[in-house]
Amino acid sequence: MRLLLYLALFALGFGLVQKGMHVWTPERLKVEWYESIKDEVDVIFLGSSHVFR
Repeated sequence: MRLLLYLALFALGFGLVQKGMHVWTPERLKVEWYESIKDEVDVIFLGSSHVFR
C-alpha cells in the first residue's frame, strides 16, 4: 500500500515539475518570438547551436 502511495506522489510531483518546466523555460519564449517574425523568415535551423556552425 505504501508503494502505491509513493508511486502516486512521485507521479504527481513529476507531472507538476514537467508542467512548470514547460511554462518557465526559455523554449516557450523562442516559440513566441518565432510567431512574431514567421512571415519574415525563410530558413529555420532546428537543433543546437552546432547545427548553425
